[in-house]
Amino acid sequence: MLPFQFREWTASDLDNLISAKPAENRQIEYKSELPKQPGESKGKPADLEFLEDASAFANAAGGVIIFGIREENGEPVEICGLGSADLDAEKRRLSQLLDANLDPVFRTYEFDIVTASNGNRVLILRLAQSPNYPHMITKGTKNFYTRGAAGKVPMDAADVRNAFLSAGAVEERINAFVDQRLEIVASKKGALPLANKGNAILHILPVSAFQRPIRFPMDELKKQHDFLRPMSTSGWDDHVLLEGYAQGGGDENGEIYTYALLFRDGCIEATCNCANRPTDKYPKGLFNEGHVIDQIFDHMPGYEKALEGLGIYPPFFMSISVLNCSGMTVWVDPSRPFRKRLRPIDNDIFRLPIVEFGGASGTWQNAVREVFELFANYTGRPHHPMFNEDGTLRSK
Repeated sequence: MLPFQFREWTASDLDNLISAKPAENRQIEYKSELPKQPGESKGKPADLEFLEDASAFANAAGGVIIFGIREENGEPVEICGLGSADLDAEKRRLSQLLDANLDPVFRTYEFDIVTASNGNRVLILRLAQSPNYPHMITKGTKNFYTRGAAGKVPMDAADVRNAFLSAGAVEERINAFVDQRLEIVASKKGALPLANKGNAILHILPVSAFQRPIRFPMDELKKQHDFLRPMSTSGWDDHVLLEGYAQGGGDENGEIYTYALLFRDGCIEATCNCANRPTDKYPKGLFNEGHVIDQIFDHMPGYEKALEGLGIYPPFFMSISVLNCSGMTVWVDPSRPFRKRLRPIDNDIFRLPIVEFGGASGTWQNAVREVFELFANYTGRPHHPMFNEDGTLRSK
């Protein structure tokens, strides 16, 4: 699969383009040269055409613009390169154009400078599907564009109105999805009946799944099995479901202790055992947040690779919830700096706010830290003791 969005491009990716010859489409466009400076081009200013192309990708499903590839009838035929152009300066120039001439400001893009196997250099602009679309071009005629099979197309009034309505509803849809899933899991109404032993539920939610979702076939989902390891177990089985593809560990009676589920639209739901056994001092048991955090850090790189394998890239939202832990006190690792008795969890379904990550929104590590900082406040702590400011885990 060609890396149409946020994965960094390589020389072999460019070679694959020339051999496979994928035609320009909703997610890729070829340019033999860079946009000209103001006054250098006849007709429509080149910088305005660049803004139309870039905003069209941002307002659609994202994609890439490759400068330095010659095309014929929309198919790439030669890596012609960009000669002696100062590509670092061109990155700055084009970034300034994007930052100054789109409303709202569009940040989820990256540039790659890649030297092809023939020695020619190309500049690749990778644009993620924007969570803040639609973006209007403020330079010139103040138009909106989107991307179709034949390239960029102007958005009419109905398109713009629908885009605003859709964008405004993304977080609402995400919250509704998480609430629905938590109710299904808690009531054991789903295809994977989770044991009531105290569970943390991690949701990774691509914005694309709530704007213009793609329904992936089961064969594509199953190709990600190496990256879809469930947390809190060393053994698991495959589960083919109506909702998607899962790997889970359980017992001979069919009760599931933990699983990782990849939905057909690219959302991921992963569970983690989080309860220590009850004791005389803690008859309700202890919530082991350190185990949950360690498991998320161990498994998130694989979950990201599973999404990348499907061609799903940032932005994402993260949700972390706790089920069946009402009355439990948070167990604090004695090697960590905070050992005060903490406020117990007071609800069987406890859900923390969703957090955006990926691209310009920051790393998943920072998203985990942000969520657990809120959890620390909930349990009576001013800060969470397990994290550094950059989101990395503190050493014990």
